[in-house]
Amino acid sequence: MPASVSVVKPFHVAILVSWLGLTIIAAVFFIVPRLTDFDPQHKLLNLPGLQVMKQIKLLPQLRNTDLSNSLIHFTSKGCQCRQFTVQHKQQIDAQAAKDSLNIINIELDQSSIVPSTPAIAIVDKRGELMYLGPYSKGLSCTKSAGYVELVMNNYRQGFNTRLIVSQAQGCYCHIS
Repeated sequence: MPASVSVVKPFHVAILVSWLGLTIIAAVFFIVPRLTDFDPQHKLLNLPGLQVMKQIKLLPQLRNTDLSNSLIHFTSKGCQCRQFTVQHKQQIDAQAAKDSLNIINIELDQSSIVPSTPAIAIVDKRGELMYLGPYSKGLSCTKSAGYVELVMNNYRQGFNTRLIVSQAQGCYCHIS
């Protein structure tokens, strides 16, 4: 049986290069528009945690609510990015329950201190803001690119990071 000899021809190389080029163009076309800034109007930039907490407490859904030792999920209707955070949110909620944090879910329908959703705020036992920002950065908002786990781990060890994330890119829906 004769051995088959395969020869790479310029035609094969051209097809491979064309396929790679089209794949990259398609990825840029479909992915880049979904990457948006979490805080495009810089509402949170250089804002102290005390002021952010005052604004959060003004939200109609949270008035007269003790936010001490709480984890607050912020979502908005029709936000297609919520689908990417479902598993991450479940993991965060499981850890929050172990840490005895109150879990609050809020659906925002108007502009507030929270510039985009999905977002999360974590408040310590003294009512001080530990974290406000997105679940994570990137298109899929997964645990691997998460800020929340770092904040919760620091809290378990007795530290309040007082982290407000305003500069992140990912799949976020802006609240208008």
